[in-house]
Amino acid sequence: MDYLLNLGFDEEFIIELKSLYNESNQVLISINEDYVVNAVKYLREIGITEENIKDLFINNIDFLFKDLDEIKEIFGKYDIKKIVELLNEDISIINRIY
Repeated sequence: MDYLLNLGFDEEFIIELKSLYNESNQVLISINEDYVVNAVKYLREIGITEENIKDLFINNIDFLFKDLDEIKEIFGKYDIKKIVELLNEDISIINRIY
């Protein structure tokens, strides 16, 4: 999970994730590095806030394991500007869009 440091997450956040997830889930986060990196970069690119990206790690980690093309396809169904605005207001609605 140390690759998260290269994505700009601080040590404190990584410690929080380690305390939330058991060892097998930590391994999943580690082995899905490429998916997570691509997802985080894309979410930042389209304007999802850091706070909401962190929330995804905590409450919707499975979304970050999706292939980048799949994520783009999900967002492509909507007006990006509007869906980003809605997600930044309430990230939990992400469950309704995929």
